[in-house]
Amino acid sequence: MTKASGERGSAAPAVELDAPVEEFSDVVDARGERLRVVSEEGRGSADRSAVALTEDDEAVLLKSLHGDKDPSSLQSPSQLQEAREPGLDGWVEGENYFVDGRAQTSTQELAFDDIAALDESSLDVLVSTATGSSSFSAAWAADGATSYEIYRDGQFVTKTDRHSFADAGLESDRDYVYVARAADGSTAGTETIFQAHTLPSDASRIAQSSRSPVQTLAVPREASWFVYNTFIQQDKVAWDIYKAVGGQCAGVPGDQYGGDNRSFRTPLVGEDPWASGSLRTGARVKIDFGSAAVIEQKNVGTTYLYNSSGGVKETRTASTAGITFSERSVGATLYKVRIQQQVGNPFCQYGAIRANVYVNIWKSGTMQINGSRHPVPAHEAYGLFTNSSGGQYWLRMYEGAQGDFHCVSGTCPEQVIGRTHTPS
Repeated sequence: MTKASGERGSAAPAVELDAPVEEFSDVVDARGERLRVVSEEGRGSADRSAVALTEDDEAVLLKSLHGDKDPSSLQSPSQLQEAREPGLDGWVEGENYFVDGRAQTSTQELAFDDIAALDESSLDVLVSTATGSSSFSAAWAADGATSYEIYRDGQFVTKTDRHSFADAGLESDRDYVYVARAADGSTAGTETIFQAHTLPSDASRIAQSSRSPVQTLAVPREASWFVYNTFIQQDKVAWDIYKAVGGQCAGVPGDQYGGDNRSFRTPLVGEDPWASGSLRTGARVKIDFGSAAVIEQKNVGTTYLYNSSGGVKETRTASTAGITFSERSVGATLYKVRIQQQVGNPFCQYGAIRANVYVNIWKSGTMQINGSRHPVPAHEAYGLFTNSSGGQYWLRMYEGAQGDFHCVSGTCPEQVIGRTHTPS
């Protein structure tokens, strides 16, 4: 077990997890004694919680999330390599592209009854946390990395070759943010974020007197929206660059294609992320476990062809057909979906924006994405969450820099996408 409490003194964590927990009754405290579970919720589901007491009657909130254990099997990079060029069969006005100068959008609403049922009892445990009044511990399943860098509130704490860490000497009833970042291996750069809120100082009394200890001590959380966008950082891109990808692009030397003229931008709470900045493609999904419903939306931005003087020669907007939601399944506490984007420039026969991500959203507010993308243009993903005080906030789940435009041909190596945000 790696301890992240170096500068905080010699206080021992109430619990030190060394692996994800399937049975809460198997967890031991700092003395090696089994915890006394006083309340448990979600047994048999993908999102499980319990309140337990140590030998010294210190309360601990335990959580375990279940899902697909091997994210590397979900990245499917070969499917990006073998993807057919969207414009290879020709662009047909009014069918797969439009000339009205407006973004193409679509919305689909689904009830849980319309989605394949997920057998949550068959899933593997992925991550577990143990939160006390002055300590926090986390453990996660092996994911292809051989070492991890641990950060607390943005500050580097330690590096470990284990799939776990513990921290002690914390203040009660306070938020801490931990990041476990894969330092090497096949998933290098991927992250698991733990948004921990330590228990109040009287948590032991609450655990032994409350009728619903888990609901009383666990901070209500939810993850509602997931958004994945692509955009071109420049204002304009030379026609010659696109033509060099494979030819067959409308235009002449000196022409330019319009970009989005922006950088990465985390949305503001209360605004429509698609109304505040230009984009090439966008896919977003809202999950509502309360009303048992899902909203899926697609967005493709207009492509402008400019002449050498900067005047608009023509506009075309690809259809949303190249953005797909598939492999959906939902249970009482977990929603899963695969989102693919394969959208070409409607002025060019060859080249496309490509991304392939699998999204898991748990009822208690955890969101996980795994997948891959071709490294052009810039890619960004965000999740909308609630904090310990009930307020909402957007968190960047992925940021992929814009690479060489020759990569739209599909010849560049894919980049792995992987991040998990876990409120504890």
